Amino acid sequence: MLEVNLKILDVLRGYPNYIVQIEGNNVTIDYVPPSISEASGVDVDEDTKPIIRIWGIIDGEKLKILKASVIKGEESRDLDESEIQFWLSYVDQGGG
Repeated sequence: MLEVNLKILDVLRGYPNYIVQIEGNNVTIDYVPPSISEASGVDVDEDTKPIIRIWGIIDGEKLKILKASVIKGEESRDLDESEIQFWLSYVDQGGG
């Protein structure tokens, strides 16, 4: 199980594509990446944007990541630990 400093939630709240929800000790983080059209400035017909959803629990000053999935419409795929670690490294280096 991956753990990160709880301060990451404050960092993520500063990015417009992240939604952080906390209920008790349970945390849900939604990330909506920019569409191809938004990222490239070229109008591309896209049906549904994917959402990356991360579930965790607060344990003292740490956030324990329980699970993460990519959700697009009715389809869902769980991320493995290496994919979650890659995202954490990106965010830790100032990426959004």
